[in-house]
Amino acid sequence: MGFISKSVLIISCLVTVFNPSFLSARAQAPVNLDSIKIVTILAESFVYYQSGLNLKAYNKSMEAYQKIDSWTPQELKGKVYNHVGNFALESELFDEAIENYNKALNYL
Repeated sequence: MGFISKSVLIISCLVTVFNPSFLSARAQAPVNLDSIKIVTILAESFVYYQSGLNLKAYNKSMEAYQKIDSWTPQELKGKVYNHVGNFALESELFDEAIENYNKALNYL
């Protein structure tokens, strides 16, 4: 996959994950730099997935998982757990997938 197509894919993923409802002003959970990093990492993991590198996509999504903290918006936490679950499932890590899907249900 060429640089241009990867860039377009990353931008489209950012637009999808970082939807307008997430960007709306929130008094309790302002958008911070860590949230933007998390969304960027999720977009990168999706590029690996689209390239057929499922385990690499899972490992990359785990980087986003490690960046979650108390300031991370609830909706974004749910999306991270869902992405980790999806890539774990694609990597045949079934227990990990179920665990993350259950966590995602608490936030979505």
